[in-house]
Amino acid sequence: MKTLTMQASLCALAVAMGAVLSPSVAEASTRSCHAAVMVTNQQRNMVTVFVNRFTASASGVGYNRNRRHASDRAASCLQAAWAHRYEAGFVPAECNASHGISGFNADRGLHHAIGYDACRAWHWSGSVRVHVRGYVWGDKGCSGRGTGRSRFIELASWYRISC
Repeated sequence: MKTLTMQASLCALAVAMGAVLSPSVAEASTRSCHAAVMVTNQQRNMVTVFVNRFTASASGVGYNRNRRHASDRAASCLQAAWAHRYEAGFVPAECNASHGISGFNADRGLHHAIGYDACRAWHWSGSVRVHVRGYVWGDKGCSGRGTGRSRFIELASWYRISC
């Protein structure tokens, strides 16, 4: 009888330890960060324009870790999109659903989208130099490091667009 009680106690302890040490399925989560290309006018004080907003997601255990992973996915997409900025309709592999990206729009090409959206917002004609950065934001972890909520990815300084 004493052996049976000891075995039951050890079994209960093992179950309790397993519940503490191993994450449950309910703890797995999907978290996301938002991203966009941010355009600022370096020649005049004009409003900042956001082009091509999208969302990056990652799943797993750990909310902030998932957001850091989503932030890295967004940064990779922004850099790949910039590398192909003249190619209308081209969606880099880093910017598609298999990489956790949703809402990325490549219809006009990033170069044309920047020029069109910025010139329209600023009511500008002629050419203008702009600062182009990727901007990732959201909840804790979207900075890509620690628990910060946002980050910038430098894409181009003094980039010329024509209006």
